Amino acid sequence: MTTNVGIFDARLRLVVAAILFVLALALTDVLPSGATFVGALVALLLLATGLTRVCPLYSLLHLNTSSGHTAAHRS
Repeated sequence: MTTNVGIFDARLRLVVAAILFVLALALTDVLPSGATFVGALVALLLLATGLTRVCPLYSLLHLNTSSGHTAAHRS
């Protein structure tokens, strides 16, 4: 599968994933368990898309932020 997530986008996803995961762990006693689970799940999805540089949602929407493309690429 070809990458559709650019370097900046991937790095931003990794940073946001780390922050969100730390917040989910830190707030386990404060927030309901469902909210922390969703936060950790979103962090995991951001981590996966940031590492692989492939986003299924971008594919569905025909978006591509990888090099050589602008904000959106229509085929």
